[in-house]
Amino acid sequence: MNFKITLTVLFSFIGLLILMLLVLDTTLYKLPGIYLKQTLSDEAQYVGSDVCGRCHQEQYSAWQGSLHSKIYKPKEEATIHADFSNPEEIGFTLDDVDWVIGSRWKQEFVQMRDGKGYVFPAIWLVKAKKWEIKKNKQERITGELCDGCHTTGFELTTQQFAEDSIGCEACHGPGGQHTISQKSEDIFSSPQVEVCSQCHTRGISSNRKTPFPVNYKLGEPMEKYFVTRKTWDGKIPIKHRQHHDEFTSSKHYKALDTLQKGKKEPKVPHADQPVEEGCLRCHSNKGKHNRGLLAVDDAKHGLTCVTCHNPHKSLYSKGETARVATICGSCHVNSLRKYGPKQESHFPCPESAVSCPDCHMPKIKYVAEKFDMRDHSFKIITPDIADQNKIPSSCSAGKCHDDLTSNQIIEKYDYWYGDK
Repeated sequence: MNFKITLTVLFSFIGLLILMLLVLDTTLYKLPGIYLKQTLSDEAQYVGSDVCGRCHQEQYSAWQGSLHSKIYKPKEEATIHADFSNPEEIGFTLDDVDWVIGSRWKQEFVQMRDGKGYVFPAIWLVKAKKWEIKKNKQERITGELCDGCHTTGFELTTQQFAEDSIGCEACHGPGGQHTISQKSEDIFSSPQVEVCSQCHTRGISSNRKTPFPVNYKLGEPMEKYFVTRKTWDGKIPIKHRQHHDEFTSSKHYKALDTLQKGKKEPKVPHADQPVEEGCLRCHSNKGKHNRGLLAVDDAKHGLTCVTCHNPHKSLYSKGETARVATICGSCHVNSLRKYGPKQESHFPCPESAVSCPDCHMPKIKYVAEKFDMRDHSFKIITPDIADQNKIPSSCSAGKCHDDLTSNQIIEKYDYWYGDK
């Protein structure tokens, strides 16, 4: 009798298990707070940053304080800086607004109509505390201009996105499969430049329709999806969101290639010194974090955005700007020392007044107003180049010498650096 009961219970359990598997194979697989479409073998689905935060609490908490998490929010969740006391000036009221784009430099406002978002032609400049009215400019559709970079998992054909703002999956890809398996191979994680460049660049998609890559797949070459606008080809533009072309024109970007060539070509910089694994600390992002455990020939990634930037944390959070400014000295040790027979300083300015980025990453770009963002080519902007392009030089961009005329700056620059 007990044996029959045991068999009955066993077969009932097996039947229930089979039924559960059939249900999972044909319907939605439900986890607390999320739904993953179809079966576990299908393409991974977006789950949202809140789900990622259940395991990755430290990164999630840092991300919540970043600009990425606040770039595109429903009106009810956004911190609105704009002054709506005079709606006649701008042509709309706060009641007309459904979504808010931006938080630190400027804010734009979106109204939903017929399933599409339309940006009002008035921008609030946060620092200046004033409106910039785009006269004779029609309302723009966010799906054709903004959503590809200001949301996560945007689909151009449907004009829908998986999550507002720039969430975890914008850089790591859909997390559904990883959420179930918890295996590292089921989520994208790479320090490569293209992860950031998919948005921090200017140009046009390969379909010639949007200023952002359409359906970009992380890990693939970006040029397959996007034609980047070149910026360092004779003239220095001052628009923001051009970090990709700026950085890829720099020696930092070529650091690993330079090191690997140094083992073969005697005229490459540093070729007079032995190339060894310890060099990767400064020539490779992975080497920098792995303390030289990689072989030089096996390293794949040179210096990238995340060598200096914490991708989860706001650059403007407490202590982060100062931390980034000190990173330069961890590799450019000799530049911080006195040099030459006269023991001259690398720069004549007081160390308490300037840091490396002030000269090598001068503020010559603009987001909301002119010269409010740093250049990422790491090129010294000499006074003559500044005059040609009508931008501040490395000497005046930090507002150290903005009281001097162009000729005075050129004279002082030649005195200090003319023969170097």
